[in-house]
Amino acid sequence: MFSMLPRESTVADVALNVTDGVHNTVVDDPNGDCYLLSCKNIKGGHLTIGASERRISRATFDKLRKRTKLSKGDILLSSVGTVGELLLLNDDPNNYEFQRSVAMIKPNPKIVSSAYLYEALLAQNAEIINAAHGAVQQCIFISDMAGFKVAVPDFELIAQYDTLAQPMLDAIRQNKLENQRLSLLRDTLLPKFMSGEIDVSVI
Repeated sequence: MFSMLPRESTVADVALNVTDGVHNTVVDDPNGDCYLLSCKNIKGGHLTIGASERRISRATFDKLRKRTKLSKGDILLSSVGTVGELLLLNDDPNNYEFQRSVAMIKPNPKIVSSAYLYEALLAQNAEIINAAHGAVQQCIFISDMAGFKVAVPDFELIAQYDTLAQPMLDAIRQNKLENQRLSLLRDTLLPKFMSGEIDVSVI
């Protein structure tokens, strides 16, 4: 049986865990097959991983993952610097972790779905940004995030919402992947066109 909560709850009420990325110094590994990302990698609901990102070893990655327990369905929030960028993890984060500038919210699937909580937070993005502290560098504390208000309808309504919303989120994800593929193709071919390595006259 699913848990029942008052209509107005907090993120802490509906989440299994609310934490942020690593605070301690992490040793980079130029040959590592994992990445240590930050808030700059989250923009407009998308995650971008460039060629110059910080790399870490698999052992370091495993150590960080043991603490964050980051997984598919979690919600990321940029919490330092540029505050308020949100991302719903629709893929398994099997080779990247985050610095402390990114907060991580793990929804409790017995109370809310990932899609519902993501959209609920997105709807109050202005309030999240306004909750930031700091004169020099804006930031949101974990306690602030845990206290954000969330309206929680009956779980059957959330399930109906997911039936409508999840296909849209999946389509957005596929479009994002296609855009990334086309961008990579452009960046690969354009220099060859410009240098004459590929003769467009024969195409």
